Amino acid sequence: MKLIDAVKQKKKGRIRKLANYFGEYDLMFEKYKNRQLRLLEIGIQGGGSLYTWKEFFPQAKIIGIDIDESCKQYEGENVKIYIGSQEDGDFLKMVEKNEGPFDIVIDDGGHTMKQQIITFKTLFPLLKEGGIYVIEDLHTSYWYEFGGKRGRSYTAISLIKKIIDGIHLWAIQSPRASLFNKVKNKIKPLQIKPSFYDNIRGMYVADSIAFILKETIKKDEMIKL
Repeated sequence: MKLIDAVKQKKKGRIRKLANYFGEYDLMFEKYKNRQLRLLEIGIQGGGSLYTWKEFFPQAKIIGIDIDESCKQYEGENVKIYIGSQEDGDFLKMVEKNEGPFDIVIDDGGHTMKQQIITFKTLFPLLKEGGIYVIEDLHTSYWYEFGGKRGRSYTAISLIKKIIDGIHLWAIQSPRASLFNKVKNKIKPLQIKPSFYDNIRGMYVADSIAFILKETIKKDEMIKL
């Protein structure tokens, strides 16, 4: 089943997403199909997205988070809703403790820089090994009303760029890296410890959406045959 088919077959709610997301989700979520997994989506709005995932992952437990209390109406079989702010790290940890560990986390919440960054820094370390973290609507990193601005160091796009630096930290710290100090300083604004990157296997970025893969692997090991 393609994600667009799951949208058409959903039993409840409405959905509004950029068209290119559907193909990206099909590509990145293929290996998770037919698994008994736990999926957390932040941002419920019309409820249709939760029930799309229910069709796409028929064996999954679906958890939704929203700040709007009216979203409670979308609870149903294998769909549970928590009301609270994604800027509240303690609230996010409580949801994870009650319902996790999650195999998939999708941030389709308020899309402000503070929300996206706090949510990622709180929930990614708690994601199940082999899981995947998704940030939607990255274009808000370029919009002032969401706290974004081209060239700013505190945006979701800047976070992604720092993750790229972070997963190459072994190379940055090598004596061969003559620009080590300059690159290290670029990582500082988001205050992420180097060890945070140890279990980030990699990342896939498309228009307005990023998928970050959690898997602990040795990144600086050379194979000689």
